[in-house]
Amino acid sequence: MESQINSDEERRTVWGFLVSIKGIVKMIRLVLIIVALIIYIVAQAPETYIVITTLEAITVFFFVILYLLRLDLVLKFLFWPLLDIINSLMTIVFLMIVSVLSLIPETKIQIAVAGILGIVATVFTVADAALIYRKLMFNPSGPYEKRRTHEKKRRSRHSRHSHHSYHPRLSQEKDEDL
Repeated sequence: MESQINSDEERRTVWGFLVSIKGIVKMIRLVLIIVALIIYIVAQAPETYIVITTLEAITVFFFVILYLLRLDLVLKFLFWPLLDIINSLMTIVFLMIVSVLSLIPETKIQIAVAGILGIVATVFTVADAALIYRKLMFNPSGPYEKRRTHEKKRRSRHSRHSHHSYHPRLSQEKDEDL
């Protein structure tokens, strides 16, 4: 089973990541955050908006490069899905705060547009976190592998109730009688 998981992971390509749901969501997040960052810079928004948005853009870019270059397969001593989910949760908190603060009435229209883009990026971050969480909960070890558990249960159930099954205690009693 371990060899099948490794072979499936090794077959993952750059194009495969980019066209996967996870890759598309991460790329949309990255584009939205970078566009919001550019708008914040052009509109001369407060430095905290620019710094937090830059930090989020860098971390999302880091994870995109990590998955594109398949470094998560090379650096196995870190549990990358957990780090990715922690990053997503931090991004949700910080980006939502900055986006809501940029929508206050006294701000420029450009800063408000960047705030709306930040809220949309936050929605995509929630979707990304949900995808990672779903993979962790339903598939923690790797790709889906169909198992024949029903056949094993059926066999074991029949063997317990069968009159022809082997009973060690009865066979010992027969041996003693002989």
